[in-house]
Amino acid sequence: MRSARLMALVLLWPLHSTAAQCVAEGASALRLGAREWFEAGARAALDSDPRCAFLGSAMLDISDHFGADACTSMRRLEDSEWTAESADLLAIQAEMSLRCGKPLAAASLARATLRIDRGSHLAWLVLAEVLASRWRRESARAAFEQVLASDPRQPRALWGMPAVVDSREEGIAYFKRYLAVALSRGETRERIRMAGDGLAMLEALGDRETWTLKKADLPGTIPLTPLSTRLAHVGGWVLRCEIGDARKVPALLDSGASGLHVAPRTSRRARLDEVSSATLVGGGGAGRHAVRRGLYSHLDLGPLVYASPIGVVAPRSLHPRGAYRAIVGLDLFGGTEVEIDLDRRMMRIREAESLVETGDPLEEKIIGSGDGAIPLFRFEGQLLAPIEIRAGRRSVHTLALVDTGASKTLLDRSVAERLPGLRKGGRRAGRGYGGAIPYVGEVHSLRIDLGGAVADLRSVAVIDLAQRARLIGVRVGAFVGLDFIAQHRLIFDLESGTLKLPSSESARTEEARHR
Repeated sequence: MRSARLMALVLLWPLHSTAAQCVAEGASALRLGAREWFEAGARAALDSDPRCAFLGSAMLDISDHFGADACTSMRRLEDSEWTAESADLLAIQAEMSLRCGKPLAAASLARATLRIDRGSHLAWLVLAEVLASRWRRESARAAFEQVLASDPRQPRALWGMPAVVDSREEGIAYFKRYLAVALSRGETRERIRMAGDGLAMLEALGDRETWTLKKADLPGTIPLTPLSTRLAHVGGWVLRCEIGDARKVPALLDSGASGLHVAPRTSRRARLDEVSSATLVGGGGAGRHAVRRGLYSHLDLGPLVYASPIGVVAPRSLHPRGAYRAIVGLDLFGGTEVEIDLDRRMMRIREAESLVETGDPLEEKIIGSGDGAIPLFRFEGQLLAPIEIRAGRRSVHTLALVDTGASKTLLDRSVAERLPGLRKGGRRAGRGYGGAIPYVGEVHSLRIDLGGAVADLRSVAVIDLAQRARLIGVRVGAFVGLDFIAQHRLIFDLESGTLKLPSSESARTEEARHR
């Protein structure tokens, strides 16, 4: 990408502006896709006016800066005297804050931009994506519609709409509109492929109902069984469920996963009605693998029973020894409050208080008023929470995947490199859904602070999450695993998108209230 940037600067050298007005001024309000944005930034970067050249350079950053690079760009914009008075630079700062894993700051900056220029497409897009990540579907849709009203071919808005619309027909229509313009406007092949898979799934389902709630016996409990490793450590927690004709299926409870994933042999017993194929991205290892998707007759989780759940059939066994034959993502309990109490080896499922939206993206509360609640952000099905990671006298604030499917906490390379005690190298590797996950180093000791809940961890493995940041558009600085989670009770409100970690005293009071 850097060589492409240099080539663009060379080719566009004769086109740089010598007039008083910057050629890129007002860019955040123009009808620009990724390719047009890059070309406009390349022209502005050659301007003789340093303010215009700074804007052009910031625009070029959007083309290839994700994760740690986005954080560097964000800090550069913060330090510039020009940013506060420019809607374009403020919008770019909002974008880079989101990519850096600072969604609350991104939303605040997007709103500040819109107070200067209500026509800033980039600010509306950032605000829409943050609202969607915070379960504010109505407000997110209204923000996406602000963009599409003036640019019906804006690819990012078209991509975001299927997740916030009310009907399958609307989702199909937006996927088709996105695919019609995506390639010409510079969208990535990965995102185009994912949109194609989503469209194929929706079209194959037709008018069939899915995930129909047949029973909600709440409050209810689900027993959990520890999955022990060879080192006598707990490597996960398993529940028993019924999937179609397959009874008592051991399933890994995985808050780092989305949906229902089933091993091939179990899927045959459960009698899958196959609907479509797809390429699944994530889970570590190679990161991409072919899967089949379809419907089962029902999914019985105990307190909750669904008819016609959608399942993903894994390409191979989910566990080398068959200790679990399915993976249950936490989003299957959407709309409820889920408490994970590993001391008592159980989950408690309760009804959650309904989320009330204003529908106004400029006024919608992005953080709820719950006492001690930590905001969760949902990007591409992953539940991320803001954490502080400290080692020695240094600390890093980032977003982390709260992952009950990970036995140990893992750090991103870019975070570890900002902390003391990093030892690079080593040949160890972990195991993920997609295969082996290579470790690139280890941090001797650190402290994790998640909303005031603290744990000291040692020998924390380091992996490279740069590709994940580029894929989902947001930096993920760590996977917070069971070595932290087992020390705290977690309460996920999957209606409003919050995480609570009650103290022992408050937990006892709450437990008595729900008896």
